[in-house]
Amino acid sequence: MKNWKIIFAIVLMATMGTLPLLDCTNHDAAATPYYVSGYIVTANPDGNEPLEGVTVTIIDNIAYSATTDSDGYFIIDIANNTNLIIQFVMPGYSLRSCPAVYAISGSDYLSLNLSEAWLYDSATRTYQITSGPNGMQPAIMAESTASISGVISYPSGIVSGATVTLVSLDNGSIYKTVTDTNGRYKIECPTGKYDMTVESNGFNTGRSYNVEITSNGTIVNIPLVHKDIKTWFSLDLAHLLMLLGVVFGLIVTTTLFLKVNKDDKKSNIKIIDDSVPEDDEDDINP
Repeated sequence: MKNWKIIFAIVLMATMGTLPLLDCTNHDAAATPYYVSGYIVTANPDGNEPLEGVTVTIIDNIAYSATTDSDGYFIIDIANNTNLIIQFVMPGYSLRSCPAVYAISGSDYLSLNLSEAWLYDSATRTYQITSGPNGMQPAIMAESTASISGVISYPSGIVSGATVTLVSLDNGSIYKTVTDTNGRYKIECPTGKYDMTVESNGFNTGRSYNVEITSNGTIVNIPLVHKDIKTWFSLDLAHLLMLLGVVFGLIVTTTLFLKVNKDDKKSNIKIIDDSVPEDDEDDINP
C-alpha cells in the first residue's frame, strides 16, 4: 500500500513538472574548440636547427602549455581565440622573432594575434602561427646573455671582496665574481634559474635559492651576518695568534742578543801569567 502511494506521488510530480530532472551533463569536460601550433628553431650559420624542450604557454583566463618535440614542433589546445598572450621558455635562450607575436612592455609575455596566423585550417580549427622549420617564418630563439647584479652588505655597512656564486638549476653551470670596494657585484650568464651563495671571511654564508634571471636583468641584494667569534683577552683567534707570534719573536730575538753579548765578553778577557820562568830566577838569585 505504501509503495503504491510513493509511485502515485512520483507520477503526479512528473505530470505537474515539479519533479527535478536528472542532469547528466559532464561539467568537468572542458571544451577545446581551437588549436595553436608552430615550429621553433635556433638560427645557426649552417641553417636552422629544431629546438627541442621549449615550453610554450598560452594564457586566456587559463594557462595552456606544451613542449616542443625533436622537430621543434608544438601544438596547444585552447578554449578561446581572442585576447591571448603567449610565452616561450627555454633556459639560456630568448625569443628573437615569431609571426603574429608582439612584445608587451615590461613583461616576459607576448601578445598573440591569431588573425595574423601563417595558416588557419577551419576543419580542424587549427592556427599555425609559424611556417615549417625550414620555411621563411618559424619562431626563432637564440642563446641569451642576461645579468644579475646587486649589493652585498651587513647592518653596519657594505662587504667588499665577498665571493658571489651562481649554480644553474638547469645544467649545473657555475658563475662567480667578487664584490668591489662598494660591495657591488655583477655576473653575466644565460637566462634561467639559479641558486646563489655569498661567502666572506667573518660572515655566515648568505643564500638566495631559485633566483630567476631574465633578459631584462635581475637585481638581488643579500645582507650578511657576522659569525659568532670566540675571543681570548678580547682578541679573536687570528689576532691572538698574531700577538703570540710577535711575543715569541721578541723572546727569540732577545735570547739571541744576550747570547751574542755574552760570547763577545768572553772573547775579550785576557789571562795574565804572573809566574817567573826558572831562568829568570837564576838571574835574580846568583
